[in-house]
Amino acid sequence: MNWQPLLVVPLILAGCAAPAEAPTAATTTTSWSYTPAAPTVDTADQARQQLDNLQASWLPYIADVTYSAGVLRVALQVDTTTQREQAMDIGQAIITNMRVQPIQGVQWVEITDGAGTHITQADV
Repeated sequence: MNWQPLLVVPLILAGCAAPAEAPTAATTTTSWSYTPAAPTVDTADQARQQLDNLQASWLPYIADVTYSAGVLRVALQVDTTTQREQAMDIGQAIITNMRVQPIQGVQWVEITDGAGTHITQADV
């Protein structure tokens, strides 16, 4: 008896069978969600807006408002040699306003003239 045809049929059928799935490592799924960042409010811009609403008569004297490390710096466009009293009045009004309507993070208010000369400062 010829055994070759009997061996060929199982080999052909074995080759046509669906391949067995190889074992896989455990797959992990990651859940991801997006939360948009809250809009950031610049402290200097917030202070400038607050000062804009405060007193229109001396608003033109405010040249610049900056904030860094807890210190709000307000530069006034005044000549401290001839307008020292007016500069002090404006500075004290700004400091009082920051105490009455505090802005988060502001610990000190420093008032300078346009050239950077110190006029007054206070903690709030």
